[in-house]
Amino acid sequence: MLSYRDEEWIFRHGPSRFEVYIMANHRKPKDVGWSLELHYTAAGARWRRVREYQRPDVHLSVNSWHLPTGKWTDLEGLSFWEDEEDEDAPGFFFRSGGGYLDLCHRETPGAKHEISSGLSVNWQVREREGPRFLVEVAAGAGRPPPLEEKALVLTDGEEERSDAERRDPADFWKENATVYALEWVPFGKVTVRVPRNAPDHVAYARRRAHELLGVSQAPEAYQIHDFLEMKTGDAEERESNGLHDDVFVKLHFNAYHEDE
Repeated sequence: MLSYRDEEWIFRHGPSRFEVYIMANHRKPKDVGWSLELHYTAAGARWRRVREYQRPDVHLSVNSWHLPTGKWTDLEGLSFWEDEEDEDAPGFFFRSGGGYLDLCHRETPGAKHEISSGLSVNWQVREREGPRFLVEVAAGAGRPPPLEEKALVLTDGEEERSDAERRDPADFWKENATVYALEWVPFGKVTVRVPRNAPDHVAYARRRAHELLGVSQAPEAYQIHDFLEMKTGDAEERESNGLHDDVFVKLHFNAYHEDE
């Protein structure tokens, strides 16, 4: 479910997922870069006869956050709700432990996408079901007002919770946030930078995913991207490009494979 502007949205299950990026210099789980990808397409009666790729769409990407532990299952219970600013972040960007939000929106068919980058965001994982996680994301609203109602003390000395205390905290964000989403999202794709001279690129990538993320299962699909094979630029430029020293292996774990 997405609340954004005056539009109905349908969740795109395929490209919506947790993604991980393991680079050559990553030695500990806390070094690994993560992102949360949520994709939507406009729905409802007025778009029924319009092809999906021509409808308005929204892409939310929560980037530059880390999972300190070495297990992907520890996404369960992860919370960056009303997180404090990261003091070690560059001065020209707001950074919190939960990263930042990039929002890409196309309002009308055929229009250019509007991109808003580096937005502060609150998000958390409410629960887990196998490889899927119930994720809540909110951006564009201040902190909710404090609860002022006093608890009612019963005759036996116990306190009865007030109506304000019984309310789901998410209600504030649903009503006041510019962007609010609540979705089941799978652990989806791991991209690993692999030395070109590795005997088996896929085996190397799987070993790194196991060491840094605790991933033991085999991927449902994989891709190997070799930028050297693209042969862009002259020979001298290709030799000086560090991307050509390695290959990039993409491991897919949520039954979704795309040509990228």
